[in-house]
Amino acid sequence: MTTPRGSSASLSASPQGCVPGTSGWKVPDLDATDRVGTPTAGPGARPTRWCAWLGRRHSGDSRRRAIPGPPASDSRRRRQKRRVSPASVARRFLVVVAVFVCCGCSVERVAEHDSNVTIHFSIWGTPQQVLTEQDVVADFEKAHPGIDVEIVHIAARYNDKILTMMAGGLAPDVMMVEITPYPQFAVKGALLELTDYIERDELDMDDFYPLSVRAFSHDGRLYCLPRDISGQALYYNKSMFEQAGLAYPTEEWTWEDFRDACEVLTRDTNGDGIIDQYGALLTLPHALIWSSGGDFFDDPAHPTRCTLTEPLALEGMRWFAQLYEDGIVVPPEVRQDEGYYQMFATGRIGMYFDGRWRTPDFVGIDTFDWDVCIVPQGRKGRFTLHGGTAYAISAETRHPEEAWQLVRFYCSAPGVTRAIESGRTTPVVKSIALSPVFLDWRPPENMMAFVKTMEHGRRPSYFTRNDEVTTVLDTEIQRLTIGEATADETCETLKRELEKILDEWAREGD
Repeated sequence: MTTPRGSSASLSASPQGCVPGTSGWKVPDLDATDRVGTPTAGPGARPTRWCAWLGRRHSGDSRRRAIPGPPASDSRRRRQKRRVSPASVARRFLVVVAVFVCCGCSVERVAEHDSNVTIHFSIWGTPQQVLTEQDVVADFEKAHPGIDVEIVHIAARYNDKILTMMAGGLAPDVMMVEITPYPQFAVKGALLELTDYIERDELDMDDFYPLSVRAFSHDGRLYCLPRDISGQALYYNKSMFEQAGLAYPTEEWTWEDFRDACEVLTRDTNGDGIIDQYGALLTLPHALIWSSGGDFFDDPAHPTRCTLTEPLALEGMRWFAQLYEDGIVVPPEVRQDEGYYQMFATGRIGMYFDGRWRTPDFVGIDTFDWDVCIVPQGRKGRFTLHGGTAYAISAETRHPEEAWQLVRFYCSAPGVTRAIESGRTTPVVKSIALSPVFLDWRPPENMMAFVKTMEHGRRPSYFTRNDEVTTVLDTEIQRLTIGEATADETCETLKRELEKILDEWAREGD
């Protein structure tokens, strides 16, 4: 469920407390057009459950309370996994607070709805991904009969909405978090530090790939448990390679080999003077900059200056720009019209960079054979852009122990094994990633390529301004690919704009 920037979409994402007379616990509507209701839930979606959350928060009572309303039956509760859809709530929340203040009202004690503890758990994802989360939660509830889990599905603007909920004191107990905004959540003190729980339960962190622990650490502390951290691999059209008389990509491939293959695979197949088939779709220069020996900052976690104008970084950017100048990778106007992964699925490109999360979109291809390989290497090594999904606990949860049990379950063998079945997750737990449970999954044949991305993963930055950094990079790299700037001009502009972000970050001290 992770989505690094570039060849796949980035994730970004309010409070709606339970208000007497509404049908359930929801999240704020930051945009009237950003509504995700039952139609997006996919089959098996549950109706929202009557919620006592607002009453619980504002009454000061730590017990779970039910605002009078129609309770869901136990049989229905177990038959379908609950999920709550985002709807307009920012306005309602402010109105409720105003009523409390102006009228001197308070929420009175009401009867317990049942003896179980309820954990609210926020996720993003497609309807198919929601079904996977429902399955994991159902398994958890069977193993923990005293805990109910309410899924809060936020299909758009996830990070924005979670931040708004945090500001309103209504953050879910457990939250799915993505690598880009994670430092911002951690620095605000909004997440519960998990070190004591990890040590108490003797969780074997040595069984986690080091990259996952390092990437999700903030000032040496863990405020979440990682589930996946895999990076981009090289998807390739085996049939196209065979027809062109080319050998398949291997782990020995260099970027020069990649370029040579692109030149052969890029063709005008019908002789009308227009390229119909491209060697590859490559939207970001990151892997080329890193494999040339360059980087974006002097220290990705605690940057003080941008290093993109230094010789090795410039070399990687120039190499990337040359691919576009030579017309052997998909130009922006074509991918804008025909899509990104869609061009691979329809046989229009020979190679495509993405993570395992993209595999479900290719499973049904029956017009050509395909597989994956680790990305090419440069003279300074092999690197790939990685993403990452983790599970964090709100610092304000009234049920930290139950929330921890859910997080631990999600990142342990039962939860991870169920997530693998979605076809999107590469587990960060070594004993699972290197076992037949993962490696025997098909397609693709070379599942080990996804595992190896965890040995070579990098990101431009790991600090609280990751979103801003990503936006600036995307904007200027887009200008480069459409011919509005040279590689050198792009690096100069990026240095200037990124150091503005660093200056502001230093002043604000976050």
